[in-house]
Amino acid sequence: MYEVHPAVHQAPESSAFRVIDMTTGSPVHANQMDRHRAMEMCAELERGLAVFEAQITSAFVRQHHAAEEQPATRSKAAERTAKWRAKQRAAAEAAAIIGAMCLSSAHRRGHARRPE
Repeated sequence: MYEVHPAVHQAPESSAFRVIDMTTGSPVHANQMDRHRAMEMCAELERGLAVFEAQITSAFVRQHHAAEEQPATRSKAAERTAKWRAKQRAAAEAAAIIGAMCLSSAHRRGHARRPE
């Protein structure tokens, strides 16, 4: 997650101040302001980030607890086709294994195409 670490710095060649993101070194806002307003803005950003992190954490925990509590349910259509899908997957895996075996034996015999 991207983190912003705001700090108040005096603007170059000015008596005004800017809020600077300490991770990137770029200003957080476009306009310069007095020191008091810059300090307020910095504090607002820090409080907002703390609330945002708390919300993200609680949403993550809620989502994972909900996933653990509810068993996976299948629709009737998924239940009807589950056996067919398993058969198709097994056939595809077998074809991949046979293809890999044929390719390796062709390499051993020297009959495989070489990249140009």
